Amino acid sequence: AVLAQVFAALLLIFSRSAFPLRWFRRHTGSAIVLVPAMVQVKFTVECDRTQLGERVYVVGSGTALGDWNLACALKMSTCADTFPVWSSAEVEIPTGQDIEYKFFMQNEKGSGEVTWEKFDGSRVLEDVPTDVSTIFAQSVWDVKATTVSASPCSTPELPSPACEPRQDVEDAASTAASTTASAGDPGSKLSLKKRNNSTSRFGSSSTGRCGSCFSWLWVRDGR
Repeated sequence: AVLAQVFAALLLIFSRSAFPLRWFRRHTGSAIVLVPAMVQVKFTVECDRTQLGERVYVVGSGTALGDWNLACALKMSTCADTFPVWSSAEVEIPTGQDIEYKFFMQNEKGSGEVTWEKFDGSRVLEDVPTDVSTIFAQSVWDVKATTVSASPCSTPELPSPACEPRQDVEDAASTAASTTASAGDPGSKLSLKKRNNSTSRFGSSSTGRCGSCFSWLWVRDGR
């Protein structure tokens, strides 16, 4: 009970602050740890200034980007087909907060002279959203503006159940047709016809996307 009260108080504090609103609970032994929601991010930068033996790196705030430690920077790669575009692997970053980062060039061993982008300050992914699955941050070397796009979270679509006309319903309908025809107007006929619900003139099918479901209609010939 005490832990629940403490957790409720913490949630209230976070909801009134600049921290992310979406948090998960993680139980570690007897302690409760608040863990931010995460999202995948991929960085790309167009850079044709590398020399033989050099590569581009991205470093920034957060563990995934090395916490501004160049030795832990995220390596980027390119090839003959994609050069001069360099791409990083997808990494997880926390949502609901700003992520600062910047690109630099260094030899492939991660040592020696470092060449930074020339503009002042850092690039920023502002208020990383929670309702996407992957963010793509596309940049050009020495141009601070960044193009950010995202792929939405996908919700798996449940398959429609297979629908088959029930034989007992068909038999009952046929019997009712014979009884009604014999007791009704002898000058008219009643015929039993199937109507496919998916093509009903009354609008959309009552059976969803299943086109094999039918309802029964009584049709009076000649009327």
